[in-house]
Amino acid sequence: MKKYFIIILLILTLLFSLNAFNYERYKIITVEELLKIIEDSAEDGPPGICFFPDTPVGFSIQLENYPDLSNDINYKNEIKYFKDRFRVEENVFGYVQEIKIKDKKLILVNQIKLAEYLIKDVKVNEKIGIYCIIGYYNTFDKKIVCLVNAFNTVSDYKRRNVKPIWEK
Repeated sequence: MKKYFIIILLILTLLFSLNAFNYERYKIITVEELLKIIEDSAEDGPPGICFFPDTPVGFSIQLENYPDLSNDINYKNEIKYFKDRFRVEENVFGYVQEIKIKDKKLILVNQIKLAEYLIKDVKVNEKIGIYCIIGYYNTFDKKIVCLVNAFNTVSDYKRRNVKPIWEK
């Protein structure tokens, strides 16, 4: 009986680890470093859209406001980019947030389920870690468009027993 219990425990551990979010995939940077990556890439190419295929980064922001579904009407192209890129249904991405950073706009396209947790778990003005994929930079509108894959609060970092990314 004990042998079966250990086997079941190992199987559950394996299944859990397969579904665990892979934080190691994300390069931890500051918002200033994000701007430098964007600006360097924009300088190297012609004006227009600079694409960043599969560029996963993590950085910290202070949540100034909650993502809002009513914003989505203004960001149809940004949502469509990720919908087409990852070949998913219409209702997977939304709750777009816009954050001003110097002379640029950071557009965070959220996964709808993730945004619902963000609204429930995070207070406005709380510092959080964002793990996202840089989609593209529009040099005309000065928009950095990213897809948010995860966020972490102070309590998430404590539970994972790691320093918050704003302390690294």
